[in-house]
Amino acid sequence: MITLDTSLLTIIVLVLVFVVFVLCITLFILYRKLTHFMRGKNGTSLEGVLSTILDTQDKITKRHHLLTQEHTVLQQKMSTSVRGMSMVRFNAFKDTGGNQSFAAALINEAGSGIVLSTLFARDRMSVFGKPIHNFTSTQTLSTEEERALAEARQSIE
Repeated sequence: MITLDTSLLTIIVLVLVFVVFVLCITLFILYRKLTHFMRGKNGTSLEGVLSTILDTQDKITKRHHLLTQEHTVLQQKMSTSVRGMSMVRFNAFKDTGGNQSFAAALINEAGSGIVLSTLFARDRMSVFGKPIHNFTSTQTLSTEEERALAEARQSIE
């Protein structure tokens, strides 16, 4: 039989008591962290919180898909809407003052639209409209109309 000295036995017991004490403290800290982690909102479990998060993620994914579709539709509409606008005022006749005549260009991104012109005289006012496709017109444009069209095109780019 092995005989142990009392002092050696006492040291072993003290070391074991210390190890048990450290393990108890560690266990207590881990227990507190676990209860805090599992506590959730209003005492619900972690499973309930994760389920709510997954449901919210599904809703967000569906909403993102809808917003992407709406964005595509809006981009298509926007490309055909008037994006470039310009107006050039000028004096059409030497005997009238004040730059009452003007040429206005209204075009979309593809270069389709219209150029409106007015010629103001003392006794009458004339209005002209010319269609625009690919930034050009099938009808001859005046210098002021060409300038208005060029400025409208620059406002798009």
